[in-house]
Amino acid sequence: MPINFFGKCTMTTFDERLLLLVIVAGMLGSFVHCATSLADYIGNNRFSRRWTWFYLLRPVIGMALALVFYFVIRGGFLTTSVGATDINPYGIAALAGLVGMFSKQATDKLSEVFSTLFRSGEGDQKREQPLTPGRPSVPTKVDPAEVIVGSDGQPIVVTGTDFVNESSIYLDDAEQPTTFDSATQLTAQVAKEMFAAPAVFKLTVANPDGSKSTAIELKVVAATATPSIDNVDPSEVTPAIAGGITVNGAGFVEGAIVRLDNAPQETVFVDSTKLTVNLTPTSIPGPGTVKLRVVNPDGIDSNEIDLTAA
Repeated sequence: MPINFFGKCTMTTFDERLLLLVIVAGMLGSFVHCATSLADYIGNNRFSRRWTWFYLLRPVIGMALALVFYFVIRGGFLTTSVGATDINPYGIAALAGLVGMFSKQATDKLSEVFSTLFRSGEGDQKREQPLTPGRPSVPTKVDPAEVIVGSDGQPIVVTGTDFVNESSIYLDDAEQPTTFDSATQLTAQVAKEMFAAPAVFKLTVANPDGSKSTAIELKVVAATATPSIDNVDPSEVTPAIAGGITVNGAGFVEGAIVRLDNAPQETVFVDSTKLTVNLTPTSIPGPGTVKLRVVNPDGIDSNEIDLTAA
């Protein structure tokens, strides 16, 4: 028996079966999309549990979208030449399945239609916090802006806009371990190997949807300070015994090395005026005097002073 809506729109048994076919095809298309996506992410070990609801709801969304698209076609929004006698159930089922599989393209088409029919302002972009993040902006600040050659691995703080959870910082094409601090700040822990030699890196930020910011430069530069030694505490050590000494002076930089008679020692950078050295029993094997100097990562030497072993 035909179903009558408001005395005008009559739904026949054929229409009812066609609607059921659209629903099944839409869910089937969405299932194909979900299964393919899930296999890709699990296969690449990048699946996140936060996407569980996406995979659970996607078939329902595909079904609903297939119905909407069917009504749009029957209503003549996309074409005016489709009548009740022109309906091919196999074509409609195929379209419903494709809408479920390619829901992004389907919603884009509907957006195009309704943007033309109901033109308005900027929509979601007028929200204080848009639902769809924009392309990450050119980083407005990188801290530090320059890194000294030979520096140990250190955090790089990037300030900009439209960052999201799982945004990544890249130096040239190398992805860095990135921590999401906020929509305007990210922190990357850069390994010391990246600072082994002078370089100019192109720093970019990429969002998980593939959008990428334009690049800004991060420079790795040679130290310009000339180290100088004022004194060593203690000024006299016992040979062949492990211990610590402190070198006081100026112009020291991260990565500076203390040398005893040109032999490098285990050195800890405290600040630009102080270094500490962990002597081993082989650092000064016997009584006498050794020459102590400091060498910055760029190869600039300090003055030499005598360290007595007695």
